[in-house]
Amino acid sequence: MIQKSLEKAGHQLIITSGEDDFFTQFDDGNGWDLIILDHAPPVIDALHILKKANEIKSSTRAIFATTECTIELAMQSVKAGALDFIRKPLTSDAIVQSVNLTLGKSPEKKSTVSADQIYNIIGRTTINGYSASLISVEKDDRTKAWEVLYDVGSPDGVESEITVEIPAYTVELVKAYTDCEKMPGQESFWVAMAEEALMAYLLQEGELPADRKLIITSVGSGLRRWLDAVFTVH
Repeated sequence: MIQKSLEKAGHQLIITSGEDDFFTQFDDGNGWDLIILDHAPPVIDALHILKKANEIKSSTRAIFATTECTIELAMQSVKAGALDFIRKPLTSDAIVQSVNLTLGKSPEKKSTVSADQIYNIIGRTTINGYSASLISVEKDDRTKAWEVLYDVGSPDGVESEITVEIPAYTVELVKAYTDCEKMPGQESFWVAMAEEALMAYLLQEGELPADRKLIITSVGSGLRRWLDAVFTVH
């Protein structure tokens, strides 16, 4: 279906199976406008393939597709040269749009990646059969607390509005842990943290939060790992 959609959109495709077959076809990279990499470790390590392809042709444009949508992997893929980072399962519309946009981008490699860039390339989260998309963000200017509202789709197809609350004391805990008064990306940082906490809850609990609200009351080990990943972006 995706192959037919890309061909219908006017793109010529070469389908390869595995690393050896890809590099046999890729050769010196000339004549290739774009590669789409399906990251499926341990069978296919798309990061390794992308780095090797860039050693052959430094101006390689690439789209990185994966079910593993983490801050760490997004950072690694963008630093390796990926110009888009998309989640599987892929829809025909999503991949055609990504290909068209990526072909219009400059294939410059990034030695540095900002937090904002990472947040922007990671769109709608899907995990454990649940999906979440942002509806709205509110900040209490007096207390400095945040409320982030998401539309959450359940595995049975039911949509629910879930609020993630980051109280003022948790904001201070995060600042103390990171030794940073002003977060990178500001609002987008707190939105990304709220999403990380929500999706971690859905993965672990397998159900929606009680009363359709999740309050982040501490900086646990999962959030600490996420914060460490964000603050190692150089």
